[in-house]
Amino acid sequence: MKRKVLISILICLFCISLCGCGSSSSSDGASSETDVTESGDMNTAEEEPEVIKLEIGDTIETDSIKMTIDSVEIVDKYPLPDLDTTYVPSAGYKMLLVKGAFVNKTDADISNASFNVLTTVNEEPTDCKLFFENDDQWTAPASSEMNYFIPGKVSEHQFEQYDTATITIGFRDDMSAITPDYTDDVTNVYEIEYKYK
Repeated sequence: MKRKVLISILICLFCISLCGCGSSSSSDGASSETDVTESGDMNTAEEEPEVIKLEIGDTIETDSIKMTIDSVEIVDKYPLPDLDTTYVPSAGYKMLLVKGAFVNKTDADISNASFNVLTTVNEEPTDCKLFFENDDQWTAPASSEMNYFIPGKVSEHQFEQYDTATITIGFRDDMSAITPDYTDDVTNVYEIEYKYK
């Protein structure tokens, strides 16, 4: 009987010591997880890229690309006679058209998915795409030069009510594809403000 009581006491003491160690280890683990998370957040929370303001006639140039901003205008359609195509905005919209020259300075193709473009009127952003004026409007071949265009949309209501649109162009240094979420690791941001009235 004494032996059973002694074994029970030892088992209880053993369990208490394990719980104590476990809880001490657990709190240390939680603390160290918190430290890792906090320092991880500090390291991964990169600063927002500087927004560089552009005007018509300006050039965007990096190690990978050179892109001129030749014109910005409001149009009802944009014909591409060489490609036998005409871009027409959806009903109820006007096209905010940005055009220029594009140079791919790399030895790899660059997809238009590498660019995230927004047209903003009255703080209402609309996603749009950059297209290349070549047979494959989605890709700029390696070491090539061509024209590009961005057919942004402005609703007729916005067009009548406001007089300024902002076109924001974002891309990564490595020209890799980005998701439609504009904040997705964009390292270069350029903004063109266009008064259309």
